[in-house]
Amino acid sequence: MKKQWQQGVFDTLSSEEQVLPQRRLYSKRTLLILASGYITSGILYFVSGAILSSFSQPEDAQLIPGMLGSIAVLGFIAVVVSLLIMDWHGFTTLNGWIKWRRMKTWQKLVVGYLFIGFSFLLVIPYLIQAYSTYTHDKAQEPARLRRKIAEQEIQVGIIPKTDGACRICHKPLQVDAEFCMYCGAVVKEHPKICPNCATVALADAKWCPKCRTPLDG
Repeated sequence: MKKQWQQGVFDTLSSEEQVLPQRRLYSKRTLLILASGYITSGILYFVSGAILSSFSQPEDAQLIPGMLGSIAVLGFIAVVVSLLIMDWHGFTTLNGWIKWRRMKTWQKLVVGYLFIGFSFLLVIPYLIQAYSTYTHDKAQEPARLRRKIAEQEIQVGIIPKTDGACRICHKPLQVDAEFCMYCGAVVKEHPKICPNCATVALADAKWCPKCRTPLDG
């Protein structure tokens, strides 16, 4: 029963919430180094090809573009090897995009051959995923900070302040609360604005008191 409940809760999560916690979280500096190394290698590779095609003599004139091409290839290999060392499972599966376990043997051989040959191209989607994980983690920092502060206040024994009583259940209201923590009633009722004539009406008004426009929406 407990496992069924846990599976049910997991199924209700969005796909992003299920995948992101399983991905490796890189620092901003590491992402910049990996992206810079990959982009630099790509630039050197294309520059070497352009220089090579412009030469008519195939011997000494091709020394410089050949060196640039070799450096570019070494740069690609360095990025791929670095990713395999830091997150081999995430990189080889593109964080779950490549389903190795569901493949047949011949499919694994074909995909594995293509992966080895074109692994430098798979760096692009992997780094995009890594950057998405990084931005998602940064967006959660304010929530983590608030939770940390709340946990520290609980440990110290700070009790939330109250001000007034709920108009429904007459129990104490927490300061700056939008809803009653006992019955869920709205604490602060906001007036409505007529979409037709911009007249301000009471919070529970159904019709505009000036032009009779419905205010339910």
